[in-house]
Amino acid sequence: PLSPVVIASPGFTDVRGDHVAKMELLASYGFIGVAIDHAHAYATVFPDGRLLKSGAITSQLNSYFPSDIRDVQFVLEELTRMNEEDPVFRRSLDLERVATMGGAFGGGVAGEIARIDPRVKASVHLDAYYQAATTLLQAGMGKPLLYTYSTEAGGLQTLFNRATQDAYSLQITGTRHGDF
Repeated sequence: PLSPVVIASPGFTDVRGDHVAKMELLASYGFIGVAIDHAHAYATVFPDGRLLKSGAITSQLNSYFPSDIRDVQFVLEELTRMNEEDPVFRRSLDLERVATMGGAFGGGVAGEIARIDPRVKASVHLDAYYQAATTLLQAGMGKPLLYTYSTEAGGLQTLFNRATQDAYSLQITGTRHGDF
């Protein structure tokens, strides 16, 4: 059977490992979870053992947004290739059922890629920050959305209010931004 795919985009300076528990839970329900380290990740270890530490600066936060979008597009292309060629994943990925998920800054990335890429059918935003996603906030996403937010951050309802598809907004009482 084909497995639906969820691609996770971490927040600014966060790493893909922050999503491991979420990806494991999704896998237990038959999903394929893919988490990305972006250029601003605190650190990345490559398969050959090399360690790359970012020098990401908060004042340059918005400048990372376009490259994060390209990272997700690259992953989508690689998943397509793997679904055709890879001996482990060949014909196992349901690329007609792809969702994005993102926390904090990654929530804006998850929403924008869902807005612009027809391969992405829905998006989950975990206490998302949308400061670089101005077009997303103006135009809306046009796809199903699950938006969770902490009592600490308060939540930005703009994207939820612009929803033209199923959308769920959920504030989790007693949570802080880091809980997501």
